Amino acid sequence: MTGSNCIAISGDLLPISLKHKLLLFDQVLLVNLAFTKCLIHGVRHRHTAFEEMINDIEYLEDHGLLRDAGDIEDATLKIMDELKETDTPLMTSVDFQMALIAINAGLRTSEAFKDALATTPTSERNTKMIEERRNIKITEAVGHLTTHAQFASRVLANSFRSKGVDATPVISESFVVPDQWKSKGSFQQTNLTDVVLKNLPVPSDMTPWEQIIDFRNDPEARGYLAGLRLWMAETSRMQLPLREAEEKLEWLLFQQSQHLKAHRIESTMGTFGAVFVATVEALENLARIRWGKVARDIVALTNRRAELLKSEMAGPARELNFIIRAKDQFGEC
Repeated sequence: MTGSNCIAISGDLLPISLKHKLLLFDQVLLVNLAFTKCLIHGVRHRHTAFEEMINDIEYLEDHGLLRDAGDIEDATLKIMDELKETDTPLMTSVDFQMALIAINAGLRTSEAFKDALATTPTSERNTKMIEERRNIKITEAVGHLTTHAQFASRVLANSFRSKGVDATPVISESFVVPDQWKSKGSFQQTNLTDVVLKNLPVPSDMTPWEQIIDFRNDPEARGYLAGLRLWMAETSRMQLPLREAEEKLEWLLFQQSQHLKAHRIESTMGTFGAVFVATVEALENLARIRWGKVARDIVALTNRRAELLKSEMAGPARELNFIIRAKDQFGEC
């Protein structure tokens, strides 16, 4: 993940934690966005949360922050063509195995939904039995759909990366691997991005999107975000075990936070800009207005701000200032 445009390929069944994801990424791509919107529209009357999801989707689409991730079948065909060019057996490719899981789960989703809606009740007793069976089938469909979204996000992210696009699969829910595939491939469940997201705050539902966008557009925040992405790219190249990377991040964040905390205490004892204040106090006798105290406050704030910026850039882990800034803005994780 570098300073270029970075996108998240969301493998979540529903558009959840979008504010959280869009702190780190420039854009979120959702697997089967059209189907997801149709699904939410169908149940929006059951809970206000679904209504809010629809509003969020429409808002983010209008602002170019959310779009569809693309076609898994096209990505699978591309994988097959690349493997044929190198005479690589299909089933030795983890990408191909993940694509098969995604496609198979998609087909089983359709079958489960069809079964759920296939029978029409003919009596009251029959109605109860059919409703029970229908609920079971819908639960099955949701499980298959979750698997489809999770695996498709990984395949599509790899497809984007092969085109030079900085794309990362992001899955908020537990990673689901079908039993029949657990022994056939090595499917890594987490990555460095998951570790970083874990340390970023999750803005509350009450946080307006305008506040998220203002934070994203702030020049200082964007600069620190570029530093964080550089740290992530360098750490990825080190190929550390994820547990070690997580511990390293926690330690560096602690160091930087302690450095800034100490400096914030020191900054309250800093100078007040003596020359400027003296000039204002000399003029106040002519104007007969008590500007001296106001000037002291203004200069003190300006000096503290400048000193804190210097401190942030001089800290032991300045690449992680974005995480600290985000926590200051939106609270702890």
